[in-house]
Amino acid sequence: MCSSNTLNRLYLSITDDCNLSCKHCFRGSNHNDQKDLKTDEIKKIIGNVRDSVLSKQISLTGGEPFMRDDIIEILEYAYSCNVNVDLSTNGLLLNNDILEKLVKFDNIFYMQISVDGITKPSYEFIRGANTYERLIKVLSELHSSEFLKQIDLMMIFLVTPQNIPEIVNIPEFANQYGFDKVVLGEILPFGNGNENYQQLDISPYMETIYENIRIAREKSKIPILDQFHFSFLYTGENEITPCTAKQGKIMVIEPNGNILACPYEPKLSFGNIRDYDFDIRSAYQDIRKKSVTYFQVVPSSSNKCIYYNECQGGCPILAIKNKGECDSRCKKMKA
Repeated sequence: MCSSNTLNRLYLSITDDCNLSCKHCFRGSNHNDQKDLKTDEIKKIIGNVRDSVLSKQISLTGGEPFMRDDIIEILEYAYSCNVNVDLSTNGLLLNNDILEKLVKFDNIFYMQISVDGITKPSYEFIRGANTYERLIKVLSELHSSEFLKQIDLMMIFLVTPQNIPEIVNIPEFANQYGFDKVVLGEILPFGNGNENYQQLDISPYMETIYENIRIAREKSKIPILDQFHFSFLYTGENEITPCTAKQGKIMVIEPNGNILACPYEPKLSFGNIRDYDFDIRSAYQDIRKKSVTYFQVVPSSSNKCIYYNECQGGCPILAIKNKGECDSRCKKMKA
């Protein structure tokens, strides 16, 4: 059993740079003006992972991680340190040359690729013009590569009003390109997602979404998971994954070294990893108490809601922004 003071997962965002400017990106309007961590600084962080992180792994994110010229060097160092890596990418910068280089890193145990639409109109609604053909080319090259044989490939499908009808066809698409798992999620009102939220809000369509998910699951050979926070209101099931930031189980290191408890709120920084000489353990122990205290918001309306024990008020950042009340996405709040 792990201690309550154990860091379960470390997210290392290695760059704010991205090759796209997506409608939903929570980092979209939050790019910092400070320089990204240098290669040697990232290596110092990675070198501390095995002694500091319960999972002995690191999640490399961005921006777009493959925008960094030293991405292969970073992965090579993680390999030499016996640190497992999962990669989050939009995939569009991958090519056969990069895939051949990635084969030697058997510490990359999964890669998640964002596919927010399996047709050109829905995908490009989010990702921008002239991107869908590139996605299909990359997925085809990946499907025929040796690299695919050694990783779990996850498809992240953020549901929008535009792609709801496509959910039922996800199993065929995922099978065609060798995905091992599909995770459906919702866009949160942060960054670009906040600016475009009226176009992206799926709360009025949840019954239809879950019916489409049911149909997709019936014919799928791979897991199709959903990560909608208020799913219990539509499925009748009480299982819900508590916010890991609220529990103090994760830590996020920003491209400039700032330490966050939640990636969605870059303005809420609890220090900089440079101030701790890149020591993950000491940084985490210092910020954990601050972050847990900050996120323990108990809405005044909670004693009136029979669902509060299940949802815990929803996203704590959105609850805080909602003047300390519950997450405004909850249909009970809107009733």
